[in-house]
Amino acid sequence: MKEGLEVEARHLLLTNGASRLKSVLMNTYFSLHPKPDFDAFYCAYIKGDAAKEPITTGESIPAIIAKAAEKTGRPRGDFEVEEISRERHEKLKQFLF
Repeated sequence: MKEGLEVEARHLLLTNGASRLKSVLMNTYFSLHPKPDFDAFYCAYIKGDAAKEPITTGESIPAIIAKAAEKTGRPRGDFEVEEISRERHEKLKQFLF
């Protein structure tokens, strides 16, 4: 009997059906998580800019720095980020995108 188990273990198949002798049950259910509702928005500026003209805005700091670098052709280290309100974000995104 022990030899039979070793033989069967070498020939396991992954399926989405019920577990059988020569198959392994595979989890096919997707994990559905709602998008978190963050109220944090950020705006990227060029460091040292006295006027603080916004380059780009968004919810993700790395994403807005990458967009600002792409838009201006400057290195990512040339930007500073400031947290802004949802209302300001909505106004700025009309003009920046």
